[in-house]
Amino acid sequence: MTCEYNFTVETYLTLSKACWDCPFNVTDCFRLQCVSGDGHRRPIVTINRELPGPAIEVCEGDRVVVWVTNELDDGATTSIHWHGMHQKGTPYMDGPAHITQCPIQPMETFRYEFVATPAGTHWYHSHSAMQLGDGAYGSFIVRQPQTADHNSPLYDLDLSDHVMHITDWMPVLSIDRYLNLMHDAYLGHEMSALINGRARNYPVPNTFNTSGSPLSEAYTPMAEFHVQKDKRYLFRLICPAQKCAFRVFFDDHPVQIVSTDGMPVSPVTVDSLIISPGERYDVIISADQPVDNYWIRAYGLRDCYNKGDVVAILKYDGADDANQSADPGPYKNGTMYGPLLDARNRPIYSAMTFLNNDNSKFNNKDLYDVKSLPGYKYHLTPVMDNITFRLPPVPLLSQPEDVQEAWFCNKSTVNHSQCQHDLCRCTHRLMVQHGQ
Repeated sequence: MTCEYNFTVETYLTLSKACWDCPFNVTDCFRLQCVSGDGHRRPIVTINRELPGPAIEVCEGDRVVVWVTNELDDGATTSIHWHGMHQKGTPYMDGPAHITQCPIQPMETFRYEFVATPAGTHWYHSHSAMQLGDGAYGSFIVRQPQTADHNSPLYDLDLSDHVMHITDWMPVLSIDRYLNLMHDAYLGHEMSALINGRARNYPVPNTFNTSGSPLSEAYTPMAEFHVQKDKRYLFRLICPAQKCAFRVFFDDHPVQIVSTDGMPVSPVTVDSLIISPGERYDVIISADQPVDNYWIRAYGLRDCYNKGDVVAILKYDGADDANQSADPGPYKNGTMYGPLLDARNRPIYSAMTFLNNDNSKFNNKDLYDVKSLPGYKYHLTPVMDNITFRLPPVPLLSQPEDVQEAWFCNKSTVNHSQCQHDLCRCTHRLMVQHGQ
């Protein structure tokens, strides 16, 4: 079967006119093209004016065709990466601009076509600039027959409504935080978080007095997930975050992990799990508690620690309407999945680190040395093998005749001592043998 989709990537706004009187009339928050976010009115990048973007749900082996049109108002280019798709035989469809394709220019349309494989919980997102962090992402679910799913006897229902996106969020565009971090080391913008594009983290003022203080305010609604008592449900968790990992709890409901990153695993039951950017977990929840409303909690880690938290509601059929203004209170400690795999005998190697070196992209060392900056105003440049990646001028895959060998480098071709002081920035290439 061929499944065809039309995507429009465009600049948009939370709490736009499409939201009418949201959140003061909560039903308005669920109007088509209304993106309520966490209560901040801010510019965003959306696909079809949805956050998350339109869900793709297909069967394994289906041919997927997606027409992506770039209608970004700022003249930016874009591209879409299909995270989890193996793209065997269709590497040109993978999505990274300047690697497998030219970026999609303003008002142009690009046709992606590939076979949906493997089965599992996947997602798609912009692979240009910082559009992912501003909302350009969505789910990509590839289903398979129950007879092929080893975990199907463990659950009763696998519903589209039980796909959960947990992501970090800010009151400003991602480029704003990036520039403050790189040029000022100022991180004054509070981190926030969303579940399926919703949170109630900030009040929205309605009317103001003569001094400019709000006379009334309301909160945008949280996400709700509905279950029926004594049924077992498969929940698909996706983390399209830029920087933050999250610890996820379902109050009074242990979860059984049955898949990670689209691949089945031996089931393990935990009270919470940590999900990092790009990761996916399939978990089974048994609705075996008294009929009521229960908190789903995602607590921010790393840059979101103690500030990038978000809650949603697990609502049993027959329960009273959830109190959207209730205080979730403290979370409960429990069993978290994260075995150390006999850490004493398991060396872990990481070629990635951060260097406090002169970075020609952010400071002119002829004017000031980065290490001479006062206080905490220093730059940490991410590197792998002491190299920071530079995109090539043309796509390597589609225009090999235009590629120049001088663009490339690896750890054997750079001066590591020099890279400790000055930025080594090039197209970092690792050579591998086909079939190995």
